[in-house]
Amino acid sequence: MTNDLGNKESTDIDLRNTLRCELASRDPLRVDVRIDEQLEPLSGQVIDLSRGGAKIMLPTTVAINSEASIEIKTGSGTITSKVKVCWSRPSENAWCIGVAFKDEFPASELSILATNGYIERRRDKRVAHRAGMTARWELGADPICVNLVDVSAGGLRITSSEAGEVGHRVLIETDDNPGLPIVVKIQWLRATEQGFDIGCAFVNKNCYRTLRQQLGIHRRIPLPPLPSYTTRQLIALTVGIAIVTFAGFMIANNDAAEAIGLLFRNAYR
Repeated sequence: MTNDLGNKESTDIDLRNTLRCELASRDPLRVDVRIDEQLEPLSGQVIDLSRGGAKIMLPTTVAINSEASIEIKTGSGTITSKVKVCWSRPSENAWCIGVAFKDEFPASELSILATNGYIERRRDKRVAHRAGMTARWELGADPICVNLVDVSAGGLRITSSEAGEVGHRVLIETDDNPGLPIVVKIQWLRATEQGFDIGCAFVNKNCYRTLRQQLGIHRRIPLPPLPSYTTRQLIALTVGIAIVTFAGFMIANNDAAEAIGLLFRNAYR
């Protein structure tokens, strides 16, 4: 059995040519990997996935280039797919493997996983922000009150007592800016005990800037991380600074340099 134990994640199929969805749920997304129909499947969990492939954590490794079938358990059903094992490497007390789907993972199945709260489909970082809003559904006559939960450069999430329809557009107005609607498109919705969680995408780039201004959210520029040094590097750096400082002092003070030189010559006579 040959395994790639390094960081190389090569495959005939580019596993990263589509958006990789990180797991958003605290509950792990369970998966069974069956290499041979006559053997018991290996049970593990999905780390991330895209329409091209997935990263899976298993208790043991499997051979690279082997064919397998996987069953992803969503709680409300099972998603089955044929895969090819592309790479494998150890990870603490388990093995992390990369697989490529034989057929592109259906967008509808990704939507189901997103709707059920298992995966995060937004590329941009979410910023939690609570605010009251008014929403007017594309086919609705009257506006309804909704609550903003979080926002990112690509969209926002709201809670509502009424369900919209995936694919439809919504006019969103903040409570402090009536008459200045922002247009979003419903990407997914999920029923909750309080009503509905609804994920929306901005229809153009200006929507995020406008909403941020209306809500008073100002983009903060993160400070670069401080460099980290080992003890040996710190000692070398300190010595280097001392040498440069001493050399500068000697050059700038010729009399002092001559005096120190004379002192050393007398000491070694």
